[in-house]
Amino acid sequence: MLEAERHRVILKLIQERSVVSVADLVEILGTSEATVRRDVNALADNGQVRRIRGGAEALTPRHEAHLVGVPFEMSRAIADIEHREGRDARDNEIAASLGISLDEYHALLQDAASARLSSLEELNEDEHTGLDGQAGADDEPYSALQDTAFMEQLAGEIAHLPEREKLVMSLYYDDELNLREIGEVLGVTESRVCQIHGQALARLRSRLHDWTAAS
Repeated sequence: MLEAERHRVILKLIQERSVVSVADLVEILGTSEATVRRDVNALADNGQVRRIRGGAEALTPRHEAHLVGVPFEMSRAIADIEHREGRDARDNEIAASLGISLDEYHALLQDAASARLSSLEELNEDEHTGLDGQAGADDEPYSALQDTAFMEQLAGEIAHLPEREKLVMSLYYDDELNLREIGEVLGVTESRVCQIHGQALARLRSRLHDWTAAS
């Protein structure tokens, strides 16, 4: 398959799925991983897709407008439930708090993760803008202390996630597996891994509210 044709296939798949993994592209295109990565890099350099770990995503993912603010609503619901119950919030409780079905909640988790509305990197960015904007360009020592304290609390909160969420975070961020590979480890679908990852991020955002709250 010629390069131009591969690019058309990749763009079509990303338009349909919002996110596509390198492993899937290798299988669909029948070419090498190195070739797929070159194609993805070329499309990203041309501003047609966005590179992510293990694949690529659309610049404007499907359902993005519908999802604006959703991660924060999830986080508030999780925080309220965990404060009230004194334990990890469950999927069905979060869905009920949001006034949606469990299937709709799982779909929101998957779409929110695909739309990249929250990530560990964004949690860290939130921390920089949340504490009254205190860390400016002339406050590098203060900023360094804030970074250290935030990362220490983040690591502690990850350690207290439910076991499956903690495992997904470890496999994704520490072992750098893609969603498909994590699914193979857990024996679940790639979409379910995406849901678990999204819920872990929402739970972390709720538990780090003092750091990530807007000023």
